[in-house]
Amino acid sequence: MRRLLPCLLALLCSWNAVAQLPANTAKIDSLKRELQTSTDTTRVLIINALANEYFNFDYDQTAAYIQQGRAEAKRLGWRWGQAQALELLGMLHARQGYFIQAQREMLECMTIWEQLREKRRMPETALYIANLLVENQQFDQALTWNMRAMTLARAVHDTIALNRAYIGRGLIYTRQHQPQAAIPYYEKAVALARWRRSGQNSTVVYALNNLADAYLELDKPRVALAPLFKAIRIARKIGDKTAENLSEATLAQAYGKLGRLDMAVYHGLSARKESIGLRNISMIISINDLLDTLYVQQGNYRLARRYGAENRRLEAQLRKQEQEAKVAELQGRYDTKEKERNIQMLRQQNQIARLAALQQRTLRNAAFVTAGLLLLAVGILYNRYRLRQRAVQQLNAQKQVLEVRDQEKELLLREKTLLLQEVHHRVKNNLQIVLSLLNTQVNTLHEPAAIEAIRDSQSRVQTMALIHQNLYQSESLARIDMLSYFGELTEAISEAFRQEAARVQLHVSVEPLQLNTHTAVPLGLIVNELVTNALKYAFPPGYPDQRVWVTLGQVEAGRYQLVVADSGVGLPASVVPTKVASLGLRLVAGLAQQMKARLEVAAAPGACFTLTFRELPQTPVAAQA
Repeated sequence: MRRLLPCLLALLCSWNAVAQLPANTAKIDSLKRELQTSTDTTRVLIINALANEYFNFDYDQTAAYIQQGRAEAKRLGWRWGQAQALELLGMLHARQGYFIQAQREMLECMTIWEQLREKRRMPETALYIANLLVENQQFDQALTWNMRAMTLARAVHDTIALNRAYIGRGLIYTRQHQPQAAIPYYEKAVALARWRRSGQNSTVVYALNNLADAYLELDKPRVALAPLFKAIRIARKIGDKTAENLSEATLAQAYGKLGRLDMAVYHGLSARKESIGLRNISMIISINDLLDTLYVQQGNYRLARRYGAENRRLEAQLRKQEQEAKVAELQGRYDTKEKERNIQMLRQQNQIARLAALQQRTLRNAAFVTAGLLLLAVGILYNRYRLRQRAVQQLNAQKQVLEVRDQEKELLLREKTLLLQEVHHRVKNNLQIVLSLLNTQVNTLHEPAAIEAIRDSQSRVQTMALIHQNLYQSESLARIDMLSYFGELTEAISEAFRQEAARVQLHVSVEPLQLNTHTAVPLGLIVNELVTNALKYAFPPGYPDQRVWVTLGQVEAGRYQLVVADSGVGLPASVVPTKVASLGLRLVAGLAQQMKARLEVAAAPGACFTLTFRELPQTPVAAQA
């Protein structure tokens, strides 16, 4: 059964979607009136206060006020106001799921607090940074910052921040699947709240919920019931619907582990109803996943499919909202003098983003269909196996019935294979449609930069289309023949950049290897970017020796090496792929980091990129709730 992740709401900012609170219209109007007559630093404080008022229900307006307050503080040279704006901006980006960007802003804010010796503000900011590091899977650094937050909180006797730091420390261990280490910190948080005579607040509810979640991970659902009952009682007493909703969902999970499916479904439906009332889409998705699992265990596949379909719709809605928010945020960053020119640029970027979103939705839909079919097939197989075992133990006379079911099982496996091949075929066809749309778009453009961007996008889409073409044409649905794939990929690149490739000798040397799709996809994108860059930039007109090499082989057991080199003019000696302006090189560096590979760059003579890697695990890490 899929676990709900422990909650960060007890800390200062919740970075998953939360309930959309109604606007305090009277307070907002009052602040706007004060803004008209305010000056200097008072004006910055009022602008930041307006951003805070809009924070829970209008991200676009929040971002606009934060940027305005930050600009005013910079104009006045007021470092304190700049730090406050940075902190709000980091919280907003964290809420929207942009954790890396939020981490940079919080670190910059922390630097200013340290320079100003604002010891009262430093513990909370340190907690923000620790929690962002958790979201970015940087657990060792998160532990360091959490310990620093505890030290700072104790130095200024800030028991509220210390309480949140205890919960944050427990959460770090929980995310690392070390529930035994997390439990003492959750218990410290509850004990500290009681010592402060504030054992009836939301922080205690979240600490109790996370404590119960740790017991669930230790497979002690019965022990988890007591803190959950207490958390629900406190949440109802203080009227915190969000906290009560979370505890109800965790209680449903506990009953599910105890095998009391009726009680689990009851509390799950109750939590879902409360989430709908709070418009907490992220929690609705998590609870729908839980109900889907519970109904499958009950054998009620109709209701399970219903909640799965609703999740797909809600996730599409969230992605659309995130895309719209990102475009709006980019539009608000630019100064008034450059507004007209930048708006035109943003429209072009939005158009490209819509095409990318279409491609992403297509891929995700295919992934959901594939995952659903796999889960259904596995569930049916497991159910048939148990029925057969029980029947053999009870009545040997049912042997004939079991043989019929075995035949049905084999038929289902054949149908699953055909369906998977059809899915890959359709995904490849959809990507070809995207390529056609991009080609049509190129014919309507006149700006060289826009045409170049579309061509690069076509090349990347073609790279992924070849993966699905290889999958549905091959006998294996999980592994790619790299010799065939790289041959087709380089031919496609040469065709796409026909004018540049006509003068270049392209040498491809690939050992007969088969890699899984999680490794082959980023490898294909890296080869696409490096070969494309070589064709476009490595050989100026009239350059005598124009050759490009692509080599892939196994250097030792379990370790592989990809080399892409050219005989061109080379790169600057100080080039760093992660910091250059080129999107292609930054994409190569990002993909190498994703593969946990070592990327070496030789600048001259020519350019040589060497990627040493291991095959990534076939099964991806489960998505966060």
